Amino acid sequence: MLTHSSGVEEAAILRDLSLEFLQPYFNLTAEAAASAMGVRLSALKLRCRELGIPRWPNRKLQSIRPLIREIEARIELAKQNGVGEKDSGMVELNETRARLQQEFDNIMNNPWEDLSDFAKALRTARYNDNRNRNRKHSVPTNANGKPLPPAAQGHVPPPPPPAPPKPAKPAPRATQMVRTKGGEVCHILRVVSQGGVSKRSHPPRPGRPAERPPAPPLPTSKTTRPRPRLSSRGPCVGWCVRCARLSRRRVG
Repeated sequence: MLTHSSGVEEAAILRDLSLEFLQPYFNLTAEAAASAMGVRLSALKLRCRELGIPRWPNRKLQSIRPLIREIEARIELAKQNGVGEKDSGMVELNETRARLQQEFDNIMNNPWEDLSDFAKALRTARYNDNRNRNRKHSVPTNANGKPLPPAAQGHVPPPPPPAPPKPAKPAPRATQMVRTKGGEVCHILRVVSQGGVSKRSHPPRPGRPAERPPAPPLPTSKTTRPRPRLSSRGPCVGWCVRCARLSRRRVG
């Protein structure tokens, strides 16, 4: 927040601001120029409008400066390649640099003027050249931004090396479940060979009998629950299968 003394100093600085005083600060942004002068950004903009400067000219100067540097770099490259000053290409480069430098000086002296069509066309051409150059060196992508496969990029990758041969599969094992006459359930493992001969899959382990012990007998009709008896007093005596409940009546 500005105090009374700082506000008075700022007002005195703004009164002394003229176009000649502002010209050295045109190479800076508006925020940096206001900070260097010691005034507020809003106060600097207000003073520029009073001087007839609608916009701070730093962006226009930044558009011309890289064009001048690129033209100068091309002139130096042409001189290294032995191109003379009277060559048509060299003459065109010198004329372009002179026009851009004149445009730069005109913006510095008249910051309210806009860029010429010549400078705008050169700026657009430089942007398109840089964009196309970056596209050539970049990996093409699809609509989702993911890189395309090599086949879609124009070059086919070498074929992959052949896969190693797979090992031969062992003979299939078949399991059968057999119920004997005594109710014993046993598992028989056999290996089906190419000739159709069945044999045991492997010998018995050491410490174990060759044959498995018999399984416990399956429940027979004697071990099952006896059916309820019917009484002459009524059909529901004991556990009634039809009613699915235990009757309160007992057999006498």
